[in-house]
Amino acid sequence: MFKQLSESRDVHHVPYRGAGPGISDLVSGHIPMMMLNITNQVIELHRANKIRIVTVLSPKRLSALPDVPAATETVAGLVAVLFTGLFMPAGTPNEIVERVAQASGEAMSGGDFRQKLIEMGFDPLGDTPAEAQRFIDAERERLLPLVRSIGFKLD
Repeated sequence: MFKQLSESRDVHHVPYRGAGPGISDLVSGHIPMMMLNITNQVIELHRANKIRIVTVLSPKRLSALPDVPAATETVAGLVAVLFTGLFMPAGTPNEIVERVAQASGEAMSGGDFRQKLIEMGFDPLGDTPAEAQRFIDAERERLLPLVRSIGFKLD
């Protein structure tokens, strides 16, 4: 997505066995750049001037890094967010789904847990199951043209 939207054809993907070895190579200067999930470890490396976070691939700036621009400020459509959610098997009774959604919403609505998530680079949302489904559907629609343009076949 980065190569396609930014027209940076000379950037090459180098697979690593996890982020740890890649971060080590980035900090030591063996590689010039890396696309990472924002974590508290990455934020601390940035704050210690061991790496420089140039941009975040979220639709807007992150609360934990307000001085770092979102990629969409310079490259339209460059969004690659890590979505974490609670899922249940299909057919789970609605009263259970609603009870879990309510407990999740309460946890995300404020307090220490929410602040910890923000400090770790997340921008937490307390979505209802319907809002979460709309998000997933919108992401699928947004990403399908890209997936098809690089030749992936979907069943």
